[in-house]
Amino acid sequence: MGYGDYSFITGNTSWTTYKIETVLPAEAIKVRIGCIAYGKGKAFFDDASVAITPLKDRKHSQLAEDYITAAIDSMKIHSLRKDSVDFDRLKRKALLIAGDAKVPEDTYLATRFLLSSMEDHHSFFMTAKERVIWEGNDDDDDDVDTDILFSQAEKKGRYGYISVPGFHGNDSILKKAFADTLQRQLQELYVSDIDGWIVDLRPNDGGNMHPMLAGLEPLFSADTLGFLVNIHGEKEAWGRNDLFKKEDPESYVEIDHPVSFEKQLPMAILYGSATGSSGEIVIISFIGNYKTRSFGQPSFGLTTGNGEFKMPDGSYLFLASTQMADRNATIYSERVTPDVVIEKDESNSNLEVDKAIEWLDSMITH
Repeated sequence: MGYGDYSFITGNTSWTTYKIETVLPAEAIKVRIGCIAYGKGKAFFDDASVAITPLKDRKHSQLAEDYITAAIDSMKIHSLRKDSVDFDRLKRKALLIAGDAKVPEDTYLATRFLLSSMEDHHSFFMTAKERVIWEGNDDDDDDVDTDILFSQAEKKGRYGYISVPGFHGNDSILKKAFADTLQRQLQELYVSDIDGWIVDLRPNDGGNMHPMLAGLEPLFSADTLGFLVNIHGEKEAWGRNDLFKKEDPESYVEIDHPVSFEKQLPMAILYGSATGSSGEIVIISFIGNYKTRSFGQPSFGLTTGNGEFKMPDGSYLFLASTQMADRNATIYSERVTPDVVIEKDESNSNLEVDKAIEWLDSMITH
């Protein structure tokens, strides 16, 4: 249905017709359609039908030509994979898919096809309507349950443990609430006389990096935490929340009561194969940090940054156009591997935590 939680169907509704479009290779013999349910409730499906539209010899409209050309122009300039793609061939296919498009919506399937053909596994398309929801400006979005957005904290023996999920969206109120919650939880743990930190990023599937970094700011031992490096080798730094206050106000996350800690404590970072995209930015932000060691499995491997490129109708291409690098400018082009790789044990989901505690104990002892 789309990309991200701003495309979810939420709340109670009467019968509604939804349409899913995809491009099938000629040799396809089976299509499976299903749903993923987040939370509890019932979903009913009825009157499913399928229509197949052959692409051969389709004529395209001028609107299709203009829209597809605009998308490809951005890809030719900014995509990390621009030198690996035959754009002329790709454009011909996209125009067959768009066909006699009469409104921009008729070109969306072709545009998504273009992005998937880049094979960077990170680029995606966001419609103008989805953008409004992502920004948090949709008046009809009252039914969205935001409980899953926030961090969870507890004390594990002598150590402060905090689990940080991904954050999806750009709603200023939710960003602030997310960062405020994180800092409040860190403060409560710190004053409880802990000897170290365990930051669990295993459930962090990415999204918007800024509220995550803003919330974790008291744990960072440097101002510059990493870089996004474009195809020309130009670096754009990311770092402490305050750095964005003047340079990029849209990225700055206001926090009611920002905290800081007098003592820098040893810190264990946990992550695994589900930690991806901006979750990997958080991982990389801790590389080189004071007395910090990471545990788990290699990350998901979406270590690219998506630039935003506006289309004529207000939709956006989120295009993989930069690579992530740590504060020492070391580039990560694939998965990020932890300092201590731990074989996953289905019978013990706390194995990473146990190993982290063992290391923290050794740090305190010595």
